[in-house]
Amino acid sequence: MLLEKINSVRACSNGLKIDNDLHQFFPSRIGRLAVDLICLPLGLANYIQLSINSKATRSSNAIKTLAICSIVKNEAAYLDEFVRFHIAQGVDKFYFYDNDSDDNIMSVLEPYIKRGYVELNKIKGMSRQLDAYNDALRKHRADVDAIAFIDADEFMMPAPEFTTAKNAITSFFEHHPNACGLAVNWKLFGSNGYKTLEERPNLVTKAFTYRAADSFEKNWYIKSIVRPTRVLAFLNSHLPNCMSNRYCLNTKGEEVKSPLSRPCYDYL
Repeated sequence: MLLEKINSVRACSNGLKIDNDLHQFFPSRIGRLAVDLICLPLGLANYIQLSINSKATRSSNAIKTLAICSIVKNEAAYLDEFVRFHIAQGVDKFYFYDNDSDDNIMSVLEPYIKRGYVELNKIKGMSRQLDAYNDALRKHRADVDAIAFIDADEFMMPAPEFTTAKNAITSFFEHHPNACGLAVNWKLFGSNGYKTLEERPNLVTKAFTYRAADSFEKNWYIKSIVRPTRVLAFLNSHLPNCMSNRYCLNTKGEEVKSPLSRPCYDYL
């Protein structure tokens, strides 16, 4: 219990802008930990403030606005498909963090920026995934009902009974009103036998059609779709630290306490 409280306060340190900014200059695990410890008093104040705000905010379980947060580096060739696919799945907003790319990411995303779908942020340095996630959470805590923290090669697919991923996510939170997040297992795909980029179809979803069995060990990994007002911050890119009396659940409604959870795909 004490360790959970300490991790919650440290997560709230991670959620601070000054903590995130300092990580750029101290990217090693030891360096990041040192920054977190220095910022711990501020983290405690942030923890208290977020807890007070959470009690004052009684958010409904309806998912009216769904966003994706993703950190990318030289992935411009795949982003148009990623955005189009997820708009069709009901996603309303994309928070991209460009981690020192040198490709044409702006030209690909500019049409979606103009239409209000995409917000493009710059983030420099190594090991910045958690900083990107926490920055998006801090900026947009009150803006959207749910944020999926996934990579640009991860596609949210609803179970057959749902028309879109947004419908599936909405249904999940309606059935689990105390959940702070939905932990969704991977389904990992392989190379499809391609030896070169030239022989591969351009679209990721057309190119990769063969995957490992559900029982494959790496399919135990999860990514999280969170209710921003119900989580503190991220200390692990797969799983958020939740507010008190809130829980991250898998698609079977079981509590998930680590980045690994027995594969299940009841909603997504």
